[in-house]
Amino acid sequence: MDQLQLLKFAMKGEAVASGTVHVDNVAPSLYGGLILTVGIDDPIVTRIPVPKVVRCVLVHPHIEVTTRAAREILEPTVSLSDVIWQQANLAGFLVGCFTGDLRLIRASLQDVVIEPQRKVLIPGFEKAKEAAMTDGALGCSISGAGPTVFAWCEEPRAETVCRAIVHAFESEGLASDRWISPIDDVGAQVLERS
Repeated sequence: MDQLQLLKFAMKGEAVASGTVHVDNVAPSLYGGLILTVGIDDPIVTRIPVPKVVRCVLVHPHIEVTTRAAREILEPTVSLSDVIWQQANLAGFLVGCFTGDLRLIRASLQDVVIEPQRKVLIPGFEKAKEAAMTDGALGCSISGAGPTVFAWCEEPRAETVCRAIVHAFESEGLASDRWISPIDDVGAQVLERS
């Protein structure tokens, strides 16, 4: 099967797991890299370039937040001012990625709609975000439904940012797992067939 066929099957699995059909988790996993998808029935998948110097720090505190619970906490409506602000951030982030403008990425990598509502599900999130930003992250937020927190940073800052987030969760009594990775353009692959 080609990737689009596989994506459609993965979307069905996501619907079972979270209660809705969406591709924000499965498309990047399958295709690799930073992915934009448009549409559900026949999604159009586009790769967004990421500056080579950027690393993604992921810190997963040892708590459970289900996608279903994280969706249920969201308000059904969003204010017009937040929609405009979020759209401007998305546009700025995308332009920053396409042009390699880290200053624009830093100014735009902010979620004003979902993060403010979901952060209550992750003890220590605000401390973790503040620590990451203080130590040089380009941006920091909740990965998907959480509880994993991600930060984008320049490679030389990655270890420092990672330690800052881990320490913030430790101050809340939470152990965590951590990873630092480039944004890998290679998605899921079959390595061996038996």
